[in-house]
Amino acid sequence: MSYGLPNRRWAIWVLLLWSLPLLGQLEIGESSTNMNGTLSVGYDGSYGDSGISSHGLGVGGDLYLNGSYYDPKFLSYNVHPYFNRSQNNSDFQSITDSSGVNATANLFSGSHFPGFFSYNRSYDSNGTFGMPGVSGLTTHGSGQGFSVGWSELLPDVPSLSASYTVSSGSTELYGSDQESKSSNRMFDLHSDYMLSGFRFRGYFQHQTMNADFPDFVEGGAPIESDTSSNSFGLSVDHKIPLNGDIFGSWHRNSYTYSYVGGETNGSSDMFSVNGTMHPVEKLTVSFGTNYTNNLSGSLLQDMINNGAAPPPEFNEFASHSLQTNVAAGYTILPGLYVQGQVNHWNQVLGGRDYSSTQFGGTINYNMQRRFLRSFTFVLGVVDSTTQDGHVGTSLIANVNFSHKFNGWDVGGHFSYSQNLQTLVTIYTTSGYGYGATVRRRLGYRTYWSASATGGHSGLSQFSGYSNESQSFSTSLTHRGYSVSGSFSKSDGTSLFTPAGLIQPPVPAPIVGNDLVMYNARGWSLGAGGSPIHRIQITGSFSKSTGSTVSPTLDSHNYSQMINLQLRYPVRKLYITSGYTNFKQGIGTSSTVPTNVTTYYFGISRWFNFF
Repeated sequence: MSYGLPNRRWAIWVLLLWSLPLLGQLEIGESSTNMNGTLSVGYDGSYGDSGISSHGLGVGGDLYLNGSYYDPKFLSYNVHPYFNRSQNNSDFQSITDSSGVNATANLFSGSHFPGFFSYNRSYDSNGTFGMPGVSGLTTHGSGQGFSVGWSELLPDVPSLSASYTVSSGSTELYGSDQESKSSNRMFDLHSDYMLSGFRFRGYFQHQTMNADFPDFVEGGAPIESDTSSNSFGLSVDHKIPLNGDIFGSWHRNSYTYSYVGGETNGSSDMFSVNGTMHPVEKLTVSFGTNYTNNLSGSLLQDMINNGAAPPPEFNEFASHSLQTNVAAGYTILPGLYVQGQVNHWNQVLGGRDYSSTQFGGTINYNMQRRFLRSFTFVLGVVDSTTQDGHVGTSLIANVNFSHKFNGWDVGGHFSYSQNLQTLVTIYTTSGYGYGATVRRRLGYRTYWSASATGGHSGLSQFSGYSNESQSFSTSLTHRGYSVSGSFSKSDGTSLFTPAGLIQPPVPAPIVGNDLVMYNARGWSLGAGGSPIHRIQITGSFSKSTGSTVSPTLDSHNYSQMINLQLRYPVRKLYITSGYTNFKQGIGTSSTVPTNVTTYYFGISRWFNFF
């Protein structure tokens, strides 16, 4: 890994930057241009376990160029190039030589025919392979994207907005020599029109996605997928008597999904009619009907949109769904609100009919008092029955609290739900979540704070399909000094996608054998201060460990990073030095992790070119 830029590369940048102030002297029509940025020159180097090391003099920084031509409403633009600089942490010193550019332009803003253009390109940038509940694993890669759009906004004529977006990229996990590639193309049309009190909306969207990524687990088979989908729909809403509004819509999705192990295609139509009324000031009544002619297609689309590959037998999961609901709510006293509702589902899953009805009510109380400062709670019960008989009574509870006394600021929240139905009527879920914060001033410019959160969710009638997480953090500041620490852990069931592990967007039993069991732990420590006048020293340590288990694969993951930095301002200059040590391993417990160390010493300055 090379941290310093090759001489030819940064020499071109220096010549370009040297000539940029001359552009301020150019006048092309009536233009307005501003440019500022930060430049740095320093000595940097890197070395690792491979024995390959590099060092040398390099230049880095970023620029912000923005302006307009003739008039900001005619043409306005923003260009942000950066080189030899990580955009993740805004530090010149990092484990990659990240460079790239972000650019946008707007045409005819405020007119009846506005348009836009955007472009981005990145080289050797850092990213994250997600792990639920923790910071995840570090990746590096490159990507680019392009987007253009135009709109017609004439009065008394249906509006029309069109856009086209193309993006692609490749990433690689540190500790693995396997590369992931993906590309995406999207064409989008939207229209809006108001006629005789009716608001009509319509849209069409065509999207293709291609992904080629290996399972990061040791020995995992490559995953390749090609997706093509078309979505279009219409909606209309209108005012109705009793201070109400009614809304109707129709959406159709069609898709073709090819992946290792099979191919599936299909379509789904969704119809809905929903409305609200306010017969009197304190009373609200709502009602609705929603129908899906292919519930499995809707579930499949949710999985594909999240980047997950559906099981081969997914297309055999034939179904449709009809749901109706009625609810009424009334404000009894200021801050006291009660609501009752009735929900009925009728679904066909795999050739069998399922139906269920829920009757429920909630009470919501929001109290603002000097003694308690702020206290809010929601309590409710839901009674459920199916075609097989009475299911049971469910409980809903949400409590929020905050108070300040004797120099302490405290707050907390708690939520609980029991046996609530998911979008598939035969599956119910239970869960709870909690959190607490505390802050206190210990003395002059001295503060301490801490927070803790946690949660659990799972399917009520199935064991082994749950997710749980906890986290804790604390910090202490004293004048210009600070220390902080955090801990987090999570475990449960997940799906593997190019962006990382995600919690299943559909009931886990539907996914079946493609589920990945995971557990992850993360720690971090940080400190900063100014032991000598104007010298700022910061340091941080972070570490995460985890493992994943699927029916055929087992993986152990390890990541650790140490960052140290010193900054000293001298007039408009900043003298900066830094050190980073990064380790990451992916595979079996005996896998030797990648070990990279980088260091940097340089000078940076902010410029206002013109």
